[in-house]
Amino acid sequence: MRKCILAMALILLLGIRLWGADGYVEEKALIEEMTRVMESYIAANESSDAVETMIQAINNLGAGFESFIPKMKEMAEKNPDWGDNPPEELKETMDRYVEVSKKFFMGSLGRAVEYANKHQDNKTLQEAFGKLNLVMSQMGGRAIDDSN
Repeated sequence: MRKCILAMALILLLGIRLWGADGYVEEKALIEEMTRVMESYIAANESSDAVETMIQAINNLGAGFESFIPKMKEMAEKNPDWGDNPPEELKETMDRYVEVSKKFFMGSLGRAVEYANKHQDNKTLQEAFGKLNLVMSQMGGRAIDDSN
């Protein structure tokens, strides 16, 4: 999981440098939005054990991640050197992203896998999880291991 967090952080750090007054406006907005998507999922995941809530949270997470794939890949291609040395202007934003990512990958996502395993008979939940798995693999991260 730690490698997945670092891979996601690297992907988000790599990007197109904008020469505007604020420096990295698009990059910062993308990182902040990714953070919000994960925070929303974490909140939904922790607030309820209802199948419908979990399905909606997984679908929203997948849709949010999917919307970022083109920008993330573009950023990674344009500035591959940012992985080891992100711009100072993005440090605070990235620190928050990494903190939320740890909670997401180490806690909430694992809880969702356990939940999906307990409810293997729920076709809608399994489909949602399958879509999320596909999106995460398209992002360049490791697919979710729900085979436990």
